[in-house]
Amino acid sequence: PGERSISVACMHCSDAPCAAVCPVDCFYQTEEGVVLHNKDLCIGCGYCFYACPFGAPQYPQASNFGTRGKMDKCTFCAGGPEKNEEVQFKKYGRNRLAEGKLPLCAEMCSTKALLAGDGDVVSAIYRERVVTINDGRPGERSVSMACMHCTDAPCQAVCPTSAIFTTADAVVLHSKDICIGCGYCFYACPFGAPQYPKVSNFGSRGKMDKCTYCAGGPEPDGSMAEYEKYGANRLSEGKLPLCAEMCSTKSLLAGDGEIIAQIYKERVVKRGYGSGAWGWQTAYRETIAS
Repeated sequence: PGERSISVACMHCSDAPCAAVCPVDCFYQTEEGVVLHNKDLCIGCGYCFYACPFGAPQYPQASNFGTRGKMDKCTFCAGGPEKNEEVQFKKYGRNRLAEGKLPLCAEMCSTKALLAGDGDVVSAIYRERVVTINDGRPGERSVSMACMHCTDAPCQAVCPTSAIFTTADAVVLHSKDICIGCGYCFYACPFGAPQYPKVSNFGSRGKMDKCTYCAGGPEPDGSMAEYEKYGANRLSEGKLPLCAEMCSTKSLLAGDGEIIAQIYKERVVKRGYGSGAWGWQTAYRETIAS
């Protein structure tokens, strides 16, 4: 019970500790943000291994110190510094990114727990958490547990710095400039929507992050400052939030509240209450769809 599998591969950090401690500067970051290493420069000291919180750099051989070889790590299937394709393949494996393909781990992951691609797309997908109830048993249901943008948001009520606010469109947003990372919003939210961006000791986990409904933040719409902090402001571009646009079954909808409520109600009426209208009575105070 409670078994979980967690990927602990290279996270390709923005400020990579492996690169910071390497005495020969064999680690470098590409324009796409991928952290790669140069095996010709590596001396196999192991500093990167001890500095990385995920243990991503590894010795290729398990033997006495000094005979374990030079470090090896995930390349995000982006190869290495070599210009010659044959030499690069032998040292770092296939450069799938140069071929316009995803890293092999993301392409082969059957559950899509591992994702790769545009940072805005991936972060928006990860913000949209789905909880499965009665997993593998009769009556199994999957429920979206992203930010519900509550009318009377508890995260906003408990924030000591008023970093969380509601827009004229009823979207609950936050200001990362005002946030102090205390975590009150995380504990107040019944859906666990606000999250720390980093997993580390308290005080070093950064400021809170949450679903923005793809509506940006307090900065001017479409500005670079807004994009860097909160991702693309799709609503200002006349687009739907990314989760609603990408949902293939249209379980997730976005738009005018009254219209969406009517659509969901018609679905339940058509399919019947007994087909599994989970949460109907709580939401509509009705025991039978009408």
